[in-house]
Amino acid sequence: MKESIQSKVSNYIKVHHLLKPNQPVIIGLSGGADSVTLLHLLVQMGYRCVAAHCNFMLRGEESMRDQKMVSKLCEKWGIELELVTFDTKLEASRNKVSIEMAARDLRYKWFEKIRKKYHIDRIAIAHHRDDSVETLLLNLIRGTGVRGLSGIKVRNNMVIRPLLCLSKEEIDLYIEDNHLPSVHDSTNDETVFLRNKVRHELIPYLETINPSIRKTLAYTTEYLQGANKLLDNYVSKYIPYIDDRAIPFTVIDQFLDKQYVLFELFHPLGFNSEQVVSIVRSLDFQPGKQFESVSGWRVIRERDQLVIVSPDDEDSKESPHFSIEVIQKAAITDEVHFSNDIAIVDKKDVLFPLHLRKWQHGDRFSPFGMNGTKLLSDYMTDRKMTTLEKENQWVICDADNHIIWVVGQTIDNKYRLTEQTKQILVIKRILSGKTLENDDFGYKFL
Repeated sequence: MKESIQSKVSNYIKVHHLLKPNQPVIIGLSGGADSVTLLHLLVQMGYRCVAAHCNFMLRGEESMRDQKMVSKLCEKWGIELELVTFDTKLEASRNKVSIEMAARDLRYKWFEKIRKKYHIDRIAIAHHRDDSVETLLLNLIRGTGVRGLSGIKVRNNMVIRPLLCLSKEEIDLYIEDNHLPSVHDSTNDETVFLRNKVRHELIPYLETINPSIRKTLAYTTEYLQGANKLLDNYVSKYIPYIDDRAIPFTVIDQFLDKQYVLFELFHPLGFNSEQVVSIVRSLDFQPGKQFESVSGWRVIRERDQLVIVSPDDEDSKESPHFSIEVIQKAAITDEVHFSNDIAIVDKKDVLFPLHLRKWQHGDRFSPFGMNGTKLLSDYMTDRKMTTLEKENQWVICDADNHIIWVVGQTIDNKYRLTEQTKQILVIKRILSGKTLENDDFGYKFL
């Protein structure tokens, strides 16, 4: 005897521990056949449902039709309904994302607000088995790791998908058998969208080769989900290195597969598979090679590690602050303590005002103790400074743009103290970030 759809979904919920008996749940209700089936099934099973409908204002009268249909349905069934309207195009433009991504973000953020309002810890979405197969093929076309080939997750934190055990055909039959109302989104027929091309063109073509391709790929996603859990457990032990913003080569050498593990670590940061291949190849070359993801993360190949730089790290950089004072040479042993945060130079040859700036390619100076000049870039390379350290190297120059101090490193030999020195200029880096109290010498930022 064939298992009923309600029994099939009920068993699926139990096997995957999606809901407890009588547990309240929020239903994402678009008005389409999938979401109406989901709502009807859960109501029949005795769950307390709160419906949530988003009007994204993308399909004109059709969007209003959907909203009216959902309102009428919930009123008839006695279901609590939450409605919201979004200006999705404006949101997409404001955040510079696709319409699809903007709608998704708006939807889930709003679901979370409703969840907190009703104190409900489950949000049910009507994705079905064919959606998961389409997702597998989409990710395969775009390029992905094992995670992307696992289809749609049955559960993702608070979000559950009880209909992943059903095909689209089964859902349509359920709608017909139970005489349930539903609306059709006309944009689902437009093959200008990649997902619709997969749904209406690619899968039907694959069915000419294997009539059971949907079921075959659905089983494949289930197997890959199991494999993905095992791989996630392996990769997860290396995630702390991402948090620490560096992966030593000694650790990378321990990876079972460098390319796979680095892809799983870097893909969430916006790096694609080609970039990861390039990162792996860079391990055999000179340090300094950089890679940047679409989301602004950077990976830098240093001498003995890969350094990870987040966009937030870049935004949080501030110019250092300094204090400036002049003392008599006789007071140096009593009042000045030498350190990397202090430059002590002969005031006689300094032309004011002083300027603070980042170092530039072509900068030359005479490192302390050296008579000739040297490129600052060569000096930093000789000091084995990392790419990040070089990027963040500041210099203080005089009015003629002569480097007085490579901050934290060395002063220019021209400004060293001699027996003829009478007055000493003391420049101190202030780590607390205070502004200058003494600007008599015209110190300024560039």
